[in-house]
Amino acid sequence: MKINEKIRTLRIRSRLTQNQTADFLDVTPSFIADVENGTAALTADMVNRLTALYCIPLEDLIGNNEECLQNTDDLSGYSADDLKAIADVSRIALNANFMTRRLKANKVL
Repeated sequence: MKINEKIRTLRIRSRLTQNQTADFLDVTPSFIADVENGTAALTADMVNRLTALYCIPLEDLIGNNEECLQNTDDLSGYSADDLKAIADVSRIALNANFMTRRLKANKVL
C-alpha cells in the first residue's frame, strides 16, 4: 500500500474528516484530498506530525507494515488544538518505545 493510501486509511479509521486533518496540519482540505489522491506530497514535518497524531512509528507509515492501520483511535470529537496535544503525548510515547527497543537491542534492559 502506498503512503497516500495509508494516510487516507488512517484518517478514515480515526474518523477524521479532511477538514479536521487540514486544520491539524494548517493546510487546506483540498491539499489533503490531493495528498490522498497521490497528486500532492506532504512535507517531512507534516509526515512527522501525522505519525505522532496516529501514534505510529515513521517506519510503519513509509514501510510495508500495514498492521499500523489496525490500531486507530476515534479522534473525531477533538478540536485542532486537542489533536495537537494528543500528537504531543503520542510523540512522547513513540520516543519512549523507540528508546526501549534500542536499549533492549543493546542489552541494557
